[in-house]
Amino acid sequence: LMFRGVGMSFFFQHRDEHRHLRSSIVAYLLLVVVIVWLSVLSIRPSSTAVSTQNLRASRQDLAELTKEKHPVGSEAHAKVRDYILQRIEKLGLRAEVQSSFAINPRNNSAAQVHNIVGRLPATGGTQDAATKQQSPALLLVAHYDSVANSYGAGDDGVSVANMLQVIEQLQQQPVRRNDLIFLITDAEETGLLGAIAFSEQHPWSKEVGLVLNFDNRGNSGPIMMFESSANNGQLIQHMARATPYVVSNSIMYEVYKALPNDTDFTVFRKAGIAGLNFAMIDNFSSYHTHHDTGRDINPASIAEQQQLMRDLSLHFVQQDLLSFVRSKDSESLSTENRVYFSLPLVGLIHYSNTLGIALTSVAVLGVFALFFWQRRRTSAAELRLHFCFFAGLLFALQLAAFAFLAQRAWIFICRIYPEYAHLRDADNGHFYLLAFILLFATMFVYLQRFLLRWWRPQELHFGVYFVWMLLLLITTVVAPGTSFLFAWPLAVMLLAHAITLRQHKNSAASSTQDRSGFWTFGLTLLPAILVFAPLILLFNIALGMRMMAVPIVLTLLLLGLAMPVLIVIAEQLRRWVPLLFFKIFIVLAALATADYHKQFPEPTQLIYVAGAQAGEAWWASPNENLSPELQTLFGIKPEQKTMDKVFGTHSRYAKFPMWQATAPEAAMAKPIIHIEGVNIVEKRLRVQVKVESPLFANHSFFAIEGCKVLRANVNGQEYVAQDPEHWSLQIHGRNTASAPLGNRIEFEIEAGKAAKLRVIDTVYQLPAALNHIKTSSNALAMSMATLDFH
Repeated sequence: LMFRGVGMSFFFQHRDEHRHLRSSIVAYLLLVVVIVWLSVLSIRPSSTAVSTQNLRASRQDLAELTKEKHPVGSEAHAKVRDYILQRIEKLGLRAEVQSSFAINPRNNSAAQVHNIVGRLPATGGTQDAATKQQSPALLLVAHYDSVANSYGAGDDGVSVANMLQVIEQLQQQPVRRNDLIFLITDAEETGLLGAIAFSEQHPWSKEVGLVLNFDNRGNSGPIMMFESSANNGQLIQHMARATPYVVSNSIMYEVYKALPNDTDFTVFRKAGIAGLNFAMIDNFSSYHTHHDTGRDINPASIAEQQQLMRDLSLHFVQQDLLSFVRSKDSESLSTENRVYFSLPLVGLIHYSNTLGIALTSVAVLGVFALFFWQRRRTSAAELRLHFCFFAGLLFALQLAAFAFLAQRAWIFICRIYPEYAHLRDADNGHFYLLAFILLFATMFVYLQRFLLRWWRPQELHFGVYFVWMLLLLITTVVAPGTSFLFAWPLAVMLLAHAITLRQHKNSAASSTQDRSGFWTFGLTLLPAILVFAPLILLFNIALGMRMMAVPIVLTLLLLGLAMPVLIVIAEQLRRWVPLLFFKIFIVLAALATADYHKQFPEPTQLIYVAGAQAGEAWWASPNENLSPELQTLFGIKPEQKTMDKVFGTHSRYAKFPMWQATAPEAAMAKPIIHIEGVNIVEKRLRVQVKVESPLFANHSFFAIEGCKVLRANVNGQEYVAQDPEHWSLQIHGRNTASAPLGNRIEFEIEAGKAAKLRVIDTVYQLPAALNHIKTSSNALAMSMATLDFH
């Protein structure tokens, strides 16, 4: 007892009148830590999700798929395709290669794609042949290409490896109501071109009733369903039945549909096909870098993705997919969108938007009912309406101010440690997040104690309720999928407030000074903690350290509801206690990130450019700072400026400053431009050219400078550029050494206008004459040719 008393006095202030609360505070804080730990632990993937044999098989396939970097058009890319075809053949199935040319005008890209498409036919059941023909198919999608400087394990080799395992497991099912089409797309990284080719040109695309797409932004973490098609009511209900453990919430849906980010799923969603999109996002440092290897991907994430893909496929191949089919001209299915969220230890909770509106109405009425009830039980002088509104305004200002301070605090840390400016991930233990939360929570709580000089506790509470109510109303109208974040915690805390107010006539605030009131508020806060804790962590992972304001604002919103409990804790704790833990977390964060830049150095890029004229050659690098290795090539005084005179005004490399220096001339073959026809039709100059690449370039860039392009046809397809005044197109995969196709372009401009055709070939290695230069940078070599005409 004496030891406990000494320990208590070490952390708590000497106030005998509230000594009875100290043990409750300690117990409650331990309970909160356990709840947070369990809620975070619940979203971690488990390697026991599938059998050891299936996990080992997926990892073996992944190792084969990621032996080399395999961008579109490379020899390694063809090897990966051959391996996948051999694996499918071993399963006793036949897959076809859909080879076609596809264009994406949205990002000025095109490619000769080679999709791998196969079909696992329906079997068993009671349907007749005619019914089977009419039944839509389930489409399973992943992509097998990588970016030029990555091995493509997380993005997206792991999904391909798991798809092979799932196909094998589905074969063993005696009854499959629907066909399963498996589509392993090409050229996703260069503009979703494989998905476009399938959607627009393959006959099976018209038979798809539902699509499940798997793509990743990292190599670890839970597999999250972050995007669905519109009017997702049926989809979410089916997903909850098939995979109740899935990590997802409708905030992701609301946020992602407002972002410009795209995956293959985008193509199918725009084509009017219902579906779900899945990804893992932890360890963003590996994304599109040479760290994205098979050996570095989290085995638990592999297992969870395979389990998720298997369970969803098994479920949907047995469902009536006709109910998901909608017209391309209609955005309505038979059900509205649903509000949904993963509740740790419970599973996926979901309900209709209509019920969400009803919950909002109940919560809003509850705020006003509670306010007037408390005024009636006390007096108007004890709960002043205008003070409550001013308290709400102050709370909103605090949220904005602390968000600003959180951003500035991270900028300050980056100034002390400049290398942190390129920190793409949070530290492994999330100690920086914990430190920031503890710092701003301490500042927030003591600011509330300062405001109590002028405001009564219940007025501050209702100020918070008013802000929550306003946010709830806004989200219900603007982004209904976000409303659960405010509806449930607010409703539960209003209930706790009502219970304590019934027990204590003066105010609910005073009730926290005894154990029953403290525990009433404290326990009703736990569901809100269960909802918020994983979201705070996931937002920190998804947005990174540069957007620290978002998890801090979410934390402060939660702390606003917890104000009755926090003020009691702050009154009892010594002030140095939270600051001590803040310092501990900062030290742990520094230790956790000490080797980060050794493990994940900032990727550097070296570009060798051979100009259109003889004797023209440059070194270039888009990096913000030159590494010591590159400084030896660029000389003592390298220049950093735009290179529009080199690349032309339409190239993306001309749009931002780059380090540049003259380079030795290397023998690089230039693109060959053959003029196949020039004539004038109705005051338009029509030009037909064929362009060959002696380099067998993976990537060719075409631009027409100096005039507006009135019409263009590329390799037999009409191409309507989004900006015809700055016409350009990047074409991938047409110049492989084994089957060079070249590119035919026909375009029309106004007759009499002077213009220039610029062609830039890119290969992902330095010229042979420069092989003596050893570099760890991602190296590119470019060779260009131009043609003037009028």
